[in-house]
Amino acid sequence: NSGTLTVDEFVFLLKDEEVKKRLEFCDVAPGQLRQIFGWLDSDDNGSISLDELCEGVSNLKERAIHKDTLMMGSLLRRTGMLISSRIKRITQEVDNAFDRAEADCAKE
Repeated sequence: NSGTLTVDEFVFLLKDEEVKKRLEFCDVAPGQLRQIFGWLDSDDNGSISLDELCEGVSNLKERAIHKDTLMMGSLLRRTGMLISSRIKRITQEVDNAFDRAEADCAKE
């Protein structure tokens, strides 16, 4: 009961079935646990305190939010370009249909 977690204790705790499900939901692979521990161990002493854990989780959440925001922005830009392209194509098709209709009317 040192009040800290070693990397082995951290990995052991994260083997809990409920925790594993949550990690899978967050796309965290088991092989990433030691890397995550390294991010949380801010003083590099080989263990994480409750303060390091809380601060690290908060930072990870901020990173995830930032990443999600960037991904959403990229998705919105691509969607906007796709919609714009389709509107141009539809507009061209409508213009061509009117041109054909005018030509047909001129023939009569």
